[in-house]
Amino acid sequence: MKRKKGILTLAVALVLLLFGCESPPAPGNTSPAAERTGLPTQAPDMAAPTWKQHTEPVTLTMTSQITEDSNPPFHPPAWGEDAVSRAMMDLTGVKLDIRQQGFLNPPDIQVLASAGDLTDLVCVRLDKDARFLEDSGLCCDLNELAETYCPDFWDDVDPLQQLNNQAGDGKIYTLRNGYYNDDFYADPRIPIDPPWMLNFNNTLLDGRPLPTSIEELGALLTDFASADGPAPLAMLGPTESPLPSWMGIYRDLYWDQTQRKVCTPLRQEGWLDYLSMLSRWYRNGLVAMPTPEEVALDPLGDAATWVNETLSGNLAQTLVFTATSGYNADGGIYASTVTDAEPWPWTLLVDPLTYQGKEQLAMADNQASWAYHSPTTSPSISGSDRLASALFITKTCTQPDRAIYFMQFLKGDEGAQLTHWGVEGEHYTQDEDGLITYAASYQNEKTDAYDSGVPGHTILPDTGLQYWTFSGNDQAAGILDASPAAYLTNPTALAMRAQRIEAGLRYKQDLWQNKCPVLQFALPLAGSSDDTAYQAAVKAWDDAVYVIVTESQSDEEVAQRWESLQRELTNMGLDTLEEAMTVRFSEALKRYHDAGYFTEIQP
Repeated sequence: MKRKKGILTLAVALVLLLFGCESPPAPGNTSPAAERTGLPTQAPDMAAPTWKQHTEPVTLTMTSQITEDSNPPFHPPAWGEDAVSRAMMDLTGVKLDIRQQGFLNPPDIQVLASAGDLTDLVCVRLDKDARFLEDSGLCCDLNELAETYCPDFWDDVDPLQQLNNQAGDGKIYTLRNGYYNDDFYADPRIPIDPPWMLNFNNTLLDGRPLPTSIEELGALLTDFASADGPAPLAMLGPTESPLPSWMGIYRDLYWDQTQRKVCTPLRQEGWLDYLSMLSRWYRNGLVAMPTPEEVALDPLGDAATWVNETLSGNLAQTLVFTATSGYNADGGIYASTVTDAEPWPWTLLVDPLTYQGKEQLAMADNQASWAYHSPTTSPSISGSDRLASALFITKTCTQPDRAIYFMQFLKGDEGAQLTHWGVEGEHYTQDEDGLITYAASYQNEKTDAYDSGVPGHTILPDTGLQYWTFSGNDQAAGILDASPAAYLTNPTALAMRAQRIEAGLRYKQDLWQNKCPVLQFALPLAGSSDDTAYQAAVKAWDDAVYVIVTESQSDEEVAQRWESLQRELTNMGLDTLEEAMTVRFSEALKRYHDAGYFTEIQP
């Protein structure tokens, strides 16, 4: 895939070389910002980014869905009272007056818009609100603001990310968080956590080698099966496993070049082999998993109740536990397996297992933003609760120049490092490889035997660590993920982190080979009738798959139930939904083709 440099980028570069970002004020004159504030300004450094040339004190109002309005310790003090936001204010001159906020109970953006109460800046975490702001005509086009005030705004933004953020009218209103660009992939330090992981109990393995194929895994499970003991494989659900991906099954939308259409993951033939295998394992007592009712008991739907109340007592006798990377990081396999006398016994499988004699890994990076970053139980991600984490500048903003400068600061290296890592020398230090280690007072308790994250606003509410991240940066977040120690001190947590980094580096290389963010534009708009219909199809698929695995008494019955499910999906209109997805994909693909991307895909 070749990247084309845009004519606009070249033109901007020439303008910058000839004239700089903005002419300095003549002797005796003041800048417009100085006239507003009444404060004198120094002559700007024309070699610096534009935001550094305009740091006079200014106040911008904000509505935020990512900062919390609950009582301490759920949020730090007001803006400027913690170390991170104070440093941001000192660097940029910007004071934020956050008028409406809430993470658990986010402010209703559409209600505020109807009442005319939108602030200068609006930071949303829900995709439906980001879509609304993009379509409402209430927010500024970043291209127009950049051309007027900040011509170097796009210098450090990947051209592909600009395409990923184009709205239906061709304008860019925000930069959604979480796009993995080629620089991120090429950085040898940064891992990407595999969405699902297999963890093997070393105590039970007792020196046996780890399996290298799915067939060997099945044989190992059979050897450990016991009529009076727990099942050797614990799963949080029929699809909560890397095994389908290792058998060549895509877990999200994909482009089928033969059919020349966008396909959902719900009909791939590979599922029949996987479900037949898993059903056999289940019938033979090799698999334990929660029922849908047990999953529903947990507010987050992640089977935590089942793990805590049912599985926890059996984990020491469980050979293999498979779960999402997030569940592992949050301590899902630690509480009942770690004591002062016994170290953590689990080994994370780094390399994918082969199937039928060859590696068949099917993983794709389709993300255009953080909205599609986290894996779910379902094989597809849709719905009105998709995340966006996006910052907008409204058309009622009283000082749009300072707003675009502030956004430039947030997306640049200096702002990204400050908001993701904290204040260097106070919170952390960097080694010669650029990796992070936090000061002792900002590390997790040594008794924390799991990766609970930077002890930021929920633990040390006065620091502001990882709290004011209005603009996400994967490089900054990735360096933190790549740091072997970072904020950890517990040997168990450090051992798990080392394995996750190793697995994440391998997974990243596999993921990079299949990258097509255009597919995210094929998804139905959150809250649309198509979205509702697709969610119904996904739920029907989830419900049927559980029944197929747990109630089928033979491979023939698995096949019959699978065919029945496919007929049900047809009757629910999945063909029509895929046709509509293909249309949306083809329309979005045109602008990528115009820029020289993904030309090998011809609808």
